[in-house]
Order: sequence, then structure tokens, then C-alpha cells
Amino acid sequence: MNIRILPAARRAFVKERNDLIQEVRPVSGAETFRLLRSHGDVRYALTMVAVAFAYFVSAKLGLSLAFATKQVSAFWPPTGIALAALLLIGYRAWPGIFLGAFLANATSGETLLTAAGIAAGNMLTGVVGAFLLRSRYKFHIPLERTRDVLALVIVAMISTLVSASLGTLNLLLAKLVTWNTFGSVWLVWWVGDTLGIVLLAPFLLSWVLQPRVQWRSKRLVEYVALFGALMSVGYFVFARTTVAGPPYPLMTYAAFPFLIWAAFRFEQREVVTSTLLIASIATWGAIHGNGPFGFGSLDDRLIAVDTFVGVMGITALLLGAATAERRQSQERLRCARDEMEQRVQERTAQLEQANHDLSEFSHSMSHDLRAPLRAINAFSEMLTQRYAAALDTDGVRLIGGIARNTQLMGHMLEDYLRLTDLRNESLRPQEVDMQALVREVISDLSKASAGNAQFQVRELPVAICDRTLIREVWVNLVDNALKFSRQHERPSIEIGSELSDDAITYFIKDNGVGFDMQWSDQLFKVFQRLHPREYEGMGTGLAVVSSIVLRHAGRVYAHGEAGKGATFYFALPRLSPE
Repeated sequence: MNIRILPAARRAFVKERNDLIQEVRPVSGAETFRLLRSHGDVRYALTMVAVAFAYFVSAKLGLSLAFATKQVSAFWPPTGIALAALLLIGYRAWPGIFLGAFLANATSGETLLTAAGIAAGNMLTGVVGAFLLRSRYKFHIPLERTRDVLALVIVAMISTLVSASLGTLNLLLAKLVTWNTFGSVWLVWWVGDTLGIVLLAPFLLSWVLQPRVQWRSKRLVEYVALFGALMSVGYFVFARTTVAGPPYPLMTYAAFPFLIWAAFRFEQREVVTSTLLIASIATWGAIHGNGPFGFGSLDDRLIAVDTFVGVMGITALLLGAATAERRQSQERLRCARDEMEQRVQERTAQLEQANHDLSEFSHSMSHDLRAPLRAINAFSEMLTQRYAAALDTDGVRLIGGIARNTQLMGHMLEDYLRLTDLRNESLRPQEVDMQALVREVISDLSKASAGNAQFQVRELPVAICDRTLIREVWVNLVDNALKFSRQHERPSIEIGSELSDDAITYFIKDNGVGFDMQWSDQLFKVFQRLHPREYEGMGTGLAVVSSIVLRHAGRVYAHGEAGKGATFYFALPRLSPE
């Protein structure tokens, strides 16, 4: 089913989307990077110094995990910082990244030329990653769409090829690695840089864009419970002294229920924070020979923890994004529902007012038209009385036609007023003995019409309805049957009922002139007459029947065949109408 969203709802959705998912661009709302907006050289330089310092400190932390060579780390946080800075600030952040990378490598024993070559690779990795995310994947920073998480992972694996390749090549030229170790060093470099982006970039982006936490009492308790549980699991599973035995590595899965908790109950910001917390504890435990990754050499331990951290981080990010998408969809649907309900209420109120105004207008016009009709009728009678001798036969006939049509118009106004009153008349439901009511109606109409119709009244169940209005239904239906069957040699009228689970259907069947079923949809419309010449009437009786039955939440219909009679049905609910 296609749902057409109304313009106001669409505007609300666009605003909500812009609030929830900010397109990648320099962010003016982040206080940390507001300095760049003024284009002042001093401020720009200070910002670049801040970026370089953050890169330098995180690089020193990453180099503490180096094991293949002292320049290659199994986890390299600066790549995440570099990509986050380029996404938040723009491409102008590259000097700060290059400076931080150059200083980190120059102070680690490399020559200035080697340090510059490695720094260029680190800087280009961030630039390539930011370019791909912006231009190719239309990346949105909060990572609240699964496509953005997948884009980040893909770009992380692609862009870090640059730093791994240039960095390892510079080490080879500086004779710090050999061709025999080139492949293994390159792989460790690439894995470390990729993990740096996957783990740290989402953390920085989410906290910079949404730095405020709603410290409501219940929410605060849940925050404390979540991160307290994560700290406890991190310590008991990943940081304690290694326990020998095959079942022990299975305990690493103990962290996943808490990551699922974070994804379902909080935003992506808390998810990436939880992931980074577990990753930090697991890495610390592996370095110190503790936990499930404490077996074997340092190389083996870090490779094992890298694999676990990578799988855990990507899984948590995808789950958090999927949950955020579901939450946003629910919010959009809720907004659409509220908007549509408001519109329905407004339109309903408008329709009710329009119906009220139309009813008032109809009453006013009907009453106002009576006066000129009475005047026309009076003048025609005066003409007949005063000037009858002066009028020829044709004149008398014309004046008589005026009188008859005036009376006809009066009857039409009376019938129209009755239909209008029925729409506003309140129901007085009660138990009605249909058997007695129908016999009362038949008795009254038979005396008035002096007809010879034979009635067969079957069992009629008691109904909950307005007796006065339903009596009018029976009067119109019985009168209709008498009128259209009186030319039959032996008029016969059968009245009965049919029961269903939710309704009582009453019917009246005659053997009169009937009707062609192609005109069945015209029967219950006001002033519609299928036999206008042979039979009297204004064509309002069945319209009155339909209006009354609909007021009782029922339905009315008919079946017939030309020359073979007709059957009219009206169904009333078995419960009292509200």
C-alpha cells in the first residue's frame, strides 16, 4: 500500500532527517573546530597544531604496540583521528596530519626523509578516505545508516592501502625491512591502520557532533549499569591472568550481549564507546599476556586480538546503525500518523461545519420558498374564481397546471426537509417487536389503500433500533410494494427475515412490476423514479429508507426483475448502535 505523505509531514521529516543525519561537511556546530570559520592565519595555525598534537600522542600510543618492526603497529589510532579531522574540518586539515605523523616517526629513530615519506602516506590515506566517503558514497557522519557503516569499512580497507604501501616501501628503501619480510610488515601495517579507522573514527565523529548526554535519572542509571557491566566483563574475561583450557576463548562472546544492549537502548555514540572500551581492555590484556588472547608470542597475541576486535567493531556498528534506522523509521511513521490524524480531524471538522451550514441553508431556502409557492397557489385560485367566465378551456387548463405544479413543488420541499431532518435527528434505540410493528403498518396502509393484496408475514426477530424511524422504513417499503403490485391480478407481498452473526436482515418481496437491475444503484437516490408516468410519488420514499437505515449503521439493497416483482432488504446490526 502506497502512503502519500502530506506536504507538512514531508517538511517535518526533512527537518528531522537533517537533525538526525548530518551530511559530511565542515561542521560549524562543533566547538572544537569553530576556529576554522574565521580564516585567520593564527587561528588556523593553532588548529593545525592541535590536530598535529592529537596525531602525535595517538601515534606514540600506537607505536607502543609495534612488534614486526618498531615502526609498524597492530593497531594504529592516528588513522582514525586523521579521517575524522578531514571529515569535520575539511581538506585544509592535511598540514596538521602531516606534521603530527612526521614528528611521531622522526622521534622514533627514522631519518627525516623516511619520516617524511611515511607521513605523506599517512596524510594521503586520510585524504583519499575523506574523498571517497564524500564523493563516492555520500557519507553521513553519525553512521546511523547501515550503508554509511559499510561505506566506512570499505573505504577504511581501500584508503589504508596507500599508507601501508608507501610506509612499507619507505622502510624498505631505508633498509629497515627486507624483501623477505615486506609482505608480513605490509599486512600488519594495513590491518593496524584499518582498525584505527573502524574503531576510532566513529567514536570521534559521534562524540564531536553529539557531545551532550541527557542525564535523566532513569537514563543515568542505565548508563552506569551498561558501562559498569562492560568494565566488569572486560576485566574478568580479557584482563585477568590467563586460564588454560579450550573453553576459555569462548568467554570472549560474553561481551556481545552488552554491545547488543547498547545498540538497542542507546545511540551509535554509546555503541562505538562500548566497542572501543572492550577493544582497549582486550588489547591491554593481550599485551600483558592475560585473557583469552594471552597465549603465544606477542605477534600471535596481537593478531588474534586484532581479528576479534575487527569482527566485534564492525558487527556492533552495523547493529547500531540498523537499530537507528528502525528507530528513525518508527519516528517518521509516528510523525506521518500524527500529521494524518490531525488532517483527518481538521477535514472532519470542516465537513461537519459544511454539513451544518448546508443543512441550515436547506432549511432556510425550503422555508423561504414556501411563501412564494403559497402566493402562486393563491393567485391561481383567485384567477380561477374571478376570471373563470372570461377564460376559455385552454386558459382554465393552464391555470390548473400552475396549481398542480405548485402543490407538487410544495410536496417536494416537504420531502426534502424530511430528508434533511433525518440526518440530524438523534436516535432513541430500544427493543422493538418487529412482528407487531409490521402488522400495525400493514393494517394502517391496507385501510388507506383499500387494496386486495395478500400479505404473508414470517417470523421477524426483535431488533434494537429507533421505533419511530424504523416504522417509517416499513411504511415506505410496504406502501412501495402495494403501489407497484396493485395492477397484478393477485397482489402478493411476503415479509420475512434472515439472521447472520452480526446482523438481522429484513426483507419485503412483492410480485409487482419489478425493475431492471441495471438501475438498482438509482433506487435509493432522492427524486429518482423508475416508473414516473404510471405511478404517483416524488421518488423520496426509498431515499428516506436508506437514510434511516444508514443512521442505524445498517445497509439497504434490492433485487428485482422487470415484470416479475422486487425484493427490498435492510440489515440492522444485532448490537445497539452507538
